[in-house]
Amino acid sequence: MNPILFIVALVLVIYFLGKTMFCRPKHFPPGPSLWFPYYGHYLSILLNNYRHTHQALGKMCDYYRSKVLGLYLGPFPTVVASDEKSIKELLMRPEFQGRIDQVVSLLRVDYGEERGIIFTEGDLWQQQKRFFLRHMRDYGFGKRSPNLEAELTAEIQDLITFLREEKDHPLYRNGEARIPTLFALGNLNLLLQALTGERFKGREGKEFLSQVHEDTLNFQHYSEPCASTLTFVPWAKYLPPFSGHLTDLTALNDNLAKYAKDSMYKRMSNFNEDKISCAVDAYIKEMKTAQENGDTETHFTAFTTRKPLFERYCDTKRSYR
Repeated sequence: MNPILFIVALVLVIYFLGKTMFCRPKHFPPGPSLWFPYYGHYLSILLNNYRHTHQALGKMCDYYRSKVLGLYLGPFPTVVASDEKSIKELLMRPEFQGRIDQVVSLLRVDYGEERGIIFTEGDLWQQQKRFFLRHMRDYGFGKRSPNLEAELTAEIQDLITFLREEKDHPLYRNGEARIPTLFALGNLNLLLQALTGERFKGREGKEFLSQVHEDTLNFQHYSEPCASTLTFVPWAKYLPPFSGHLTDLTALNDNLAKYAKDSMYKRMSNFNEDKISCAVDAYIKEMKTAQENGDTETHFTAFTTRKPLFERYCDTKRSYR
């Protein structure tokens, strides 16, 4: 090959790579300039804080002295809002309400469709969000509620009894308690009671809540760096440590899905239309009403004809592995 042509080609490649890697869209908010193929600016975020990317973004906001950041996450131009005013503005604009496919959401795909609230978009997302916001308020969340305050009092009493009676428990041993885990269990119990109408008591209840709490935290822990990396670079799932993280994510998702399924089956088998005592009961009633009315526009009918609510939310498919 002619050396001159080789040098010209090399210079052109370097020029276009440099222009691309330092290029920023017009009117893009402040943010890092250099970005890498596949990853974009995600490596810069991980270098700031590998385990807690939200803290890394906070540092970057301080560094660039801006409440709004502009950067690339993989091939996607991304705007990050860090103050209340900007966040509200973004959430009110439909163009910012979409969701991209990622490893965590693909683990929960069922019949080719994503379910839940976090990973969905459009009419399905709006309908599900409004339903749960309305019915969770009915059971005390987001407002003063005598019933919820009574349940909170009962949780505090249970905690005091637990600390007095338990002498050798992983959460309380030799006079030392695991904080904040011990307090988190009470909050989790209140949330599950509003959702499923079930309250867990005693040592067995604490052990179950502790397991759910631990699985949830670990799920978030592994999905923080792993999910984003595999979204941008899918073939990284064959490389350590991501291959192990993906296996752990799937196992944790299975554990949480099993609890969700068991809870749903229990509510379905004991459902009484005249006694709606939790958000899941209200959802089941909505499903039955939609089915009886032949409503084809609502998204609630999909759950009645295929699988129960929580199973649809949490059912796992391993096609991504």
